[in-house]
Amino acid sequence: MMLRKCIAMLLVIMVIAGSMVFPANATDRELITIDETEIVSKTANFSEDSDPSCGEIKQVSMNEIEAQASFTETIKNCSTIRSSNLNCVERVFNCNLSVASAEQILVQETDQVYTRYTCKDKTELSFDENGDLFKISTIYAETTPRIEYAVRKIAQSSGLSEKEAKKQCLDIMPEIRAMFNITDDYPLTDEYDFDEEYVFYTFEKLLENGVYNPYQSVKVVFNKRLGKFSIARKFDSSPNALTPRVDEQSALLAAEEYIGGGISFEQVKLTYIDQSHCDFESANRKIDKSVCYLVYKVSSAESNFVVYIDALNGKCIGTDIIMAENGAAFGIKESNDSKAYNYTFGTDKNGEKYEISDATIAKWNGYMTSQVMLSAAAMRRLGYNTSSSLKGNSTLISSMRNYLQNDSKAYAFYFTGHGSPNVLGFKTNGWIRPSDVTGNWHFVFLNACSTAADTGWADAFHINGYSRRAFLGWSKSVTYDNAYLFAAAFWPRLKANVSVRQAAVDAANDVEGDGTTPIRFYGDRSYDGRSYN
Repeated sequence: MMLRKCIAMLLVIMVIAGSMVFPANATDRELITIDETEIVSKTANFSEDSDPSCGEIKQVSMNEIEAQASFTETIKNCSTIRSSNLNCVERVFNCNLSVASAEQILVQETDQVYTRYTCKDKTELSFDENGDLFKISTIYAETTPRIEYAVRKIAQSSGLSEKEAKKQCLDIMPEIRAMFNITDDYPLTDEYDFDEEYVFYTFEKLLENGVYNPYQSVKVVFNKRLGKFSIARKFDSSPNALTPRVDEQSALLAAEEYIGGGISFEQVKLTYIDQSHCDFESANRKIDKSVCYLVYKVSSAESNFVVYIDALNGKCIGTDIIMAENGAAFGIKESNDSKAYNYTFGTDKNGEKYEISDATIAKWNGYMTSQVMLSAAAMRRLGYNTSSSLKGNSTLISSMRNYLQNDSKAYAFYFTGHGSPNVLGFKTNGWIRPSDVTGNWHFVFLNACSTAADTGWADAFHINGYSRRAFLGWSKSVTYDNAYLFAAAFWPRLKANVSVRQAAVDAANDVEGDGTTPIRFYGDRSYDGRSYN
């Protein structure tokens, strides 16, 4: 019983730690001081005084002459793209591959080094340590005229229809495949609209076992207005196996045994995950991105909990939870300590809480803490005074509601936790609803399920259709793991002269798999999130 209380407390700290408010540099707004809880992350080492950069370190920077010489040599030795088809890249991406600079970058998470070449028009080409092309991006080269009006609803952009855009994308994909040296066994598996201009397409490799591998895939961003590709990103992790040694029924039983009963799992799917989705005991273990693992993804229509069962040995290899809150799947309830929230995934028919492993708690706790640290650092770069809320007592709802109802004309807000089109997910003292929001907010990111399924939250914050304002949310459900991967890629990209929209598109396309990052944007396309009064 004591273990369950400790688990519940750790889980609630993990989720509640995700709400943050960022007042701008305005003197007429009183900061709300909320009792803060120190959270020790086992999976991330971020300091409130640091400027985290998604675990990437620039090792070598090259000037124009050095970069051009390096690029020429890279293309000469590259197996996926030759100098003869650079013209094809320029045509498909509507860019000019005149290299201006280059950087060699170390990814701390994997100990891998890649080289990114930046052209004079800000087109970027990234090559892995083997010299193979894995990303082309013009997202930072595109500019949209700033909306100067105080109030203006963003009209539907002129350009290709959804049907026309999809046809053009599919027509050009053979050329994209040639650039990345992939075969035609990468069918289209997912498509979704980021906004009225950008559409995301995912092409995953169909293996001979009939399973799609999200880690052997290409994700592209297509601009319907301009009729061209904006980003193409290749992922290439080899599967560790093709044939399972465990059957579906055994995987279902293993999942139920792992959580100690309470959930009747009935949904099982053979798929692959990489090590970023595995529950490691060691926080300092390096991730091997060269391989992905054949697993059964086990879930239930009545629960948000997901279990990954190794298809070779029948053991739990990872867990996740969908960040959705519909009032029934799970809840946050007070524990025996009236000052603390008791967050659980739900209860079984006997009212018993589900058991969660220490490794799982450590991972999710680290993910949430990392997001808070990353967002705080990004907001400081943009000129905000950050007031972070790491809270675990029962005054959270009233404190958040009071803050959201204080009128102001210059502030931003970030929340990570559970949500829906109508609520942000807390049960004990009621919900946070769109009607709780007043004032004119400038930059809001609700990192919770379905908060951008419609314009309800964006309208509540008075962002949708206004200049110099930006709103981000998810168009449907998203898991903790993928929400963290997006946030870890998004926040470091956010800086002056990079629009919120550009950073979000780029970050979403860096997360493997179809439907993993259904981010949606509302607001001023050119706004970079900077504080102003």
